[in-house]
Amino acid sequence: MRRKTTFLFSILLCTFLCNAQYLKRDNMFYPHLDVIVANYHNCYFKFPDSVEDLIRFTEYFLKTYSNDNATKSNLEINILPYLKKNKKRISIEEEKEYTYTMRMEGDTLVYVPPGFWPFSPCENSFFIGERPNDYYHYYEKLRVPRCYSSNNRIIFFPDKVYQDFEKGIRLTQQKYIDISNGSIPYKYYIYENDTVPIFSMLEYNFGKPLRYYCSDERIVSQSPFYVNLEVFLKKFCKKHQCKQILFMLPDYNLSDNNQL
Repeated sequence: MRRKTTFLFSILLCTFLCNAQYLKRDNMFYPHLDVIVANYHNCYFKFPDSVEDLIRFTEYFLKTYSNDNATKSNLEINILPYLKKNKKRISIEEEKEYTYTMRMEGDTLVYVPPGFWPFSPCENSFFIGERPNDYYHYYEKLRVPRCYSSNNRIIFFPDKVYQDFEKGIRLTQQKYIDISNGSIPYKYYIYENDTVPIFSMLEYNFGKPLRYYCSDERIVSQSPFYVNLEVFLKKFCKKHQCKQILFMLPDYNLSDNNQL
């Protein structure tokens, strides 16, 4: 049976392709090597540290999503054999927060220039206070949960699993977020006449307390929402055999001053 890719990967393909003018295009692998490297980053929020990591990820991607399309064909026929054959001769150069380059001797295979890094869950400060459409676009690219195995590798699921996850989150919100008194239940900022929720990336490790992913701080809250959210997450992880989940939600962990 063919597995749909809509939920996790339809939001990723434009990450590099929509900004092609910033990237070097003098190799035969454009755009598909860029696509798989961008997908790696959007799964792990970092670029591959080695060619072996990228090969492993690509093989899993091809095995899981066997759609017959140009990207898959080029990865399978051209790129993967090339990476395997030349993995000891391909160098990776990374200067954190500035550039990422993959080279084969004198040929540049992938180049990410300064100032052009894909969306990161810890970059919301760039959007808070700005136009809501930009912030919601940022959230849309990060809203799909990332699930990881016990060896810290991404797990790809059919769309139905991601839909069930979102449904479970939504039902927990509806049951345990109190909006009866008319107050705003999440942290927010004001832009003109709009009240814009502030989103946070959360990290759940099976059997452990829920944390903020970016600050690594434990979520300490008396809200029944977070208590029952952990219950849901534990059941989800047990059912789908994941050790860790990263996902983004409005920040319901309220303090005395919730407007930023």
